[in-house]
Amino acid sequence: MKYFPLMISGMLLLTSCEGVNEIINPYKAPVISDEGIVFNRTMPVSPAETLLVSVSADNPESGPLTYSWTAPDGGSFYVATDQNEATWIAPLKGGNYTIKVDVYNDKKSSTSRDAQVLSPSEPFVQILTPAENESVVQGGQITVTARAYHDNGLKQVRLDVNGLAYGNPLDYNSSDEYVFTFTATQDYLGVTELKVVAQSPLQVEGSDKVKIKVQGIVFGKQQRAH
Repeated sequence: MKYFPLMISGMLLLTSCEGVNEIINPYKAPVISDEGIVFNRTMPVSPAETLLVSVSADNPESGPLTYSWTAPDGGSFYVATDQNEATWIAPLKGGNYTIKVDVYNDKKSSTSRDAQVLSPSEPFVQILTPAENESVVQGGQITVTARAYHDNGLKQVRLDVNGLAYGNPLDYNSSDEYVFTFTATQDYLGVTELKVVAQSPLQVEGSDKVKIKVQGIVFGKQQRAH
């Protein structure tokens, strides 16, 4: 029970400090509208395109408000960034970028919104295995491993064998590594072309390919197919 008076004293002290703070700095922070930052166009935008951004705010106190626009993740602003409107220039690399505005009177209020930049560039694709001209025995399992990447992620990745799609395409994988497996049947004897094709959200394709040699087996012996 001896701690109870101390708790009461502490609460009174905290309340007193808050009251003093209100007396010393009685201003209320700007009130930003519920819609927050408004874009003049729908997302996404392309690299290097411009985007007009604006915000509405009320000042509970008398006097004008001041503004400060920033883009911590990338992109830049054209000319003024101290008004309730600004023009943001999208970066050259695709991705999601945060646009932030601070609104001031004697205090500060802040809000932010993400802008999506959709890159038209081709996806990067690199086949890791098998190696070029690698030999495989008929009936053996072939594993095709590839790295595929795009700034905005990938819509799908597929494997083409001798110009024909093999199996179902794989969905986007955040690890950027994709694995396909198939059996080297008689249909693939000789030189077989393996091609991995990646498709971006804009359906732009990038690819990489290798050729392997599938060898046949005659009378229990390995024999190169001609």
